[in-house]
Amino acid sequence: MDARLHEAALMGDVDSLTRLLAGNAHILDKAADFSRTPLHIAALFGHVEFAKAILSRNPELASVLDSEQSSPLHLAAVKGHLEMVKELLKIGPDMCLVCDKDGRTPLHAAALKGRVEVVKELVHAKGIATRVLTGRREPILHLCVNHNRFESAKSLLEYAWNCGDDEFVKMKDDDDNTILHLAVAKKHFPLTKFLLTKTKMREDVNALSVDGLTALDILLDNRSDSMDMKLEGILQGAGAIRGGMLHFTGDNWAIERLPPTKNRWKKGELMVVATLISTITFQAGINPPCGFWQDDNEDLQDSSKIHSAGGSIMAHKYSGLYILFTIFIVVAFIASLIVILLLASGFPLKLRALVMITWLSMSSMIVAYGLAIFTITTGEPFPFGYIILGSLLGWLLLNGLLFAAHSFHSIIRFLRKLISLIYVYIYRNKPLLMNVTNVNVGHDDVEICIKQD
Repeated sequence: MDARLHEAALMGDVDSLTRLLAGNAHILDKAADFSRTPLHIAALFGHVEFAKAILSRNPELASVLDSEQSSPLHLAAVKGHLEMVKELLKIGPDMCLVCDKDGRTPLHAAALKGRVEVVKELVHAKGIATRVLTGRREPILHLCVNHNRFESAKSLLEYAWNCGDDEFVKMKDDDDNTILHLAVAKKHFPLTKFLLTKTKMREDVNALSVDGLTALDILLDNRSDSMDMKLEGILQGAGAIRGGMLHFTGDNWAIERLPPTKNRWKKGELMVVATLISTITFQAGINPPCGFWQDDNEDLQDSSKIHSAGGSIMAHKYSGLYILFTIFIVVAFIASLIVILLLASGFPLKLRALVMITWLSMSSMIVAYGLAIFTITTGEPFPFGYIILGSLLGWLLLNGLLFAAHSFHSIIRFLRKLISLIYVYIYRNKPLLMNVTNVNVGHDDVEICIKQD
């Protein structure tokens, strides 16, 4: 490119361009042979009058691509030069559909940079540009949300609403993610609320991604704060369910209440534990600590020494401890048998109740073990019995902490469920607003102006 023409383009000097053209009328024709034309430079810096002067003499320069496969419209859109965009669109509106080397149109470039006014101008000039995918097979709404350009997404949604384009919002990327999948993954509450209450996205609320996940799956698998409860309520109010509750009928996906599989393995573990406890307590019951008398003693002079062969030594010498030992062994044994019976019969009892019965059986067995150790170590120089007593107290303390933690968790789950149900009630069957004059989707709130019929 002529150095003088390049400098005039950088400065936007229309007088210098006029003088150069007077000296060489074909200077702009030669400029088209270079990777970046004077119009590219003018578009990049927003020199509107300079661009007008070029386009009036050589409008074909509007369609010339530089070494990056970018048109002047690409550069003006990226920089947000609205007036320049308008001038270029007057010459070649079809340039809205041209992709650069990254597979992006001027609309993609403007949306990615958050040039909201330019986005509006481009979709007004060439609405079909909203359907062009990026080089990565990404719809423009997905591009906006993936890069946190929610204002750009809002402009595009407004356009789709005004044009009655219900299918635009349902477009998917190569992973079959809808815009709702991405909004929920980003945990953007205003955009999710808008999609489910003001667009036809509600009809595809249970669309499956390539991994078989619905939007609700994505939320529930990544819950972290109180905002998630609001999102869960809005999704469930719109009829959202988990992907595991869907099955293919041959024509479409339908809801199927599948039996839960998550707890089957846990119930199998309980069966193993209960069987082990019942075996141990059965053996302890028929073989108490200290063993049995091997002979008969009928010493009438000392009644405390009278015993019969086969009798329990512990029952004879420590009758109080033996009674307690027997009670706890029987409780542990019976409780474990109850768990085995309920699991084997398939009785519809909640897992939490089975866990509580198993906990009772374990606790009873541990207390009985402590009593047994205390009995057989009585009279020893080292106080083993007190060590066992301390261990039992530690066990009870641990159980108390676990009980408190489970209680706290249950309260949190109850409150979360209550809040979700409130949002479900609010948003269930909420009708779409047919006349929306202005929608503002921001990061913290949604402002909607409604015109009543």
